Amino acid sequence: MPVKCLVDLATQACIKNIRHLDGVGDYLPYENVRTILMRVENGAQLRRIEVNSPQIQGLTGEIWLRLIEKHFPLEFRNKAYKPANPDKWHKVYEKYKKEHDEAREESERQLASSLAGLRQNKEQKTSRIVDQKAMRGAIGEPSRSRRPQDRSGSSLRFGSGSRTGTMSGASVMKKVRREVKEVARIHGNLSRNIGAPRPLMKMAKAPQALIDERRRAALPGVGRVSSNPVRKPAEKPVKSGDDKGGSKAYVETFGAIQLKSLCTS
Repeated sequence: MPVKCLVDLATQACIKNIRHLDGVGDYLPYENVRTILMRVENGAQLRRIEVNSPQIQGLTGEIWLRLIEKHFPLEFRNKAYKPANPDKWHKVYEKYKKEHDEAREESERQLASSLAGLRQNKEQKTSRIVDQKAMRGAIGEPSRSRRPQDRSGSSLRFGSGSRTGTMSGASVMKKVRREVKEVARIHGNLSRNIGAPRPLMKMAKAPQALIDERRRAALPGVGRVSSNPVRKPAEKPVKSGDDKGGSKAYVETFGAIQLKSLCTS
């Protein structure tokens, strides 16, 4: 690979630091610095180089045309200004720049006016939440007396204070969420059983069967009826020859059984 000459190395260094270039000296001809000047991207910088290097003035028309086509393409196609003196290309560049700035400002004003009209039209078609008290005061209507609030929970309440004066969407959504919670709370209260407890029934008079049972128990000589009633013993057959003795034994046995049942009761 051949070694680069000093001119090529100097040109590469200038192109690398083109943004900081303010002149090319007083003796270098335009042909030697044309490659460097074609890399300039700012009209103000090109004008500084011309002032600091007067030997290139009047020869930089192609560089000015490249900058004009790049920065002001619409104005250049519509107007195509050219200076009478080749040394005044910077004046043509400044004229294009002035017209471009004026057109941009006019476009910004028109855009702002259009946006203002759209915003006003939107505000006219948008419904607003107006405070009811303020509206009554504006039309001269007397304010109504405030009714006492029902604390039983059966009436629909949305808390104290006026919340209809909010204007933003966030405030409206916050108000709607709060009212939905209060409606759910009220429905919960209404779903509970709030009926009064039934009074206990009082017995005015004891049943007649119980009274009769107590009355019989209070009589003298009357005991409880045993749950195991005494069975009457089976009568044995009595012989005809011993009739009186059999009857006597039967009477004695029956009397003993009756006495035993009275003692156990």
